[in-house]
Amino acid sequence: MKIFKYKIKAFSLIEVLLYISLLCIILTGIVTFSNELFLTSNKAKIINNVDYESNYALNLISSYIQEAKIINSPTTSSSSPILSFNYASNTTIIISLINNQISMSVDNNPPISLTSNKVKITNLTFTNLGLLNTKGLIKISFTADNNTTSEKQEFNFTNNYETYATPKN
Repeated sequence: MKIFKYKIKAFSLIEVLLYISLLCIILTGIVTFSNELFLTSNKAKIINNVDYESNYALNLISSYIQEAKIINSPTTSSSSPILSFNYASNTTIIISLINNQISMSVDNNPPISLTSNKVKITNLTFTNLGLLNTKGLIKISFTADNNTTSEKQEFNFTNNYETYATPKN
């Protein structure tokens, strides 16, 4: 009678521990990379949103100033948190800061917001750099940041914005 011996092939305990350790190291790298990618993506979205809304407001205000007939406030060589000017057909437009949003009212109508509540605007200043008896050169400046209560750095972004505009008429 013949006896057959089967040789069982298996991993040793050391090999299993080595493979598990390598798998853990690889998974840790993947999770860390994914987390950093997620945080970077969130930061980029926040920066893009603040920049977009701030530049939109600056461009809109500048275009209205360019079409203005006369600047009422601020007067020459002064600064003010409120911009008032006469527009086409003697329409008065007032731009100011209300509840950390840039707002515009036309002929004493209720103000409309030019920025959303996702962006917090502070230090809005209009400076008339024009000379006496000129139409004026208006410097518009403000600070914008992401409107969040989070203390985490990836959700915070602050930037200063400014531009200049002068009435064409």
